[in-house]
Amino acid sequence: MDNPFTNLDFKRWYNMLIVSSFIVFVTCLGGVIGIYTPNDMEFLKTILIASIGFFFIGMGESSTRFMINDYEIGEYHQVNPLTGESWGHIPNVKIPKGKKEIRKIKLSSIAFYLLGITFLALALV
Repeated sequence: MDNPFTNLDFKRWYNMLIVSSFIVFVTCLGGVIGIYTPNDMEFLKTILIASIGFFFIGMGESSTRFMINDYEIGEYHQVNPLTGESWGHIPNVKIPKGKKEIRKIKLSSIAFYLLGITFLALALV
């Protein structure tokens, strides 16, 4: 299974979902195990289960995103460095443009999505 934290960038919504749901989970877990006394324990348990669901949905989305090199097909113009005369063109050359993000669905992302949807359904029941 791939590491979904390889492209952790806080400008993306799914990474913010992972971090914020983990913070809510830790806070709610503190109330459930008795570090502090909440007013409504059932609501706290519901938020705890929902934060687990949102965490897994963010993990599923994060595991589908990959950065790849982006190329465009072009041609290079060869020039003699001593005289400056043209030697011709080389057609169909891959010229790097930078990186782009793609989505690739894997078994791990499907499992994370299903776990997240299951926990969200449990929180709503």
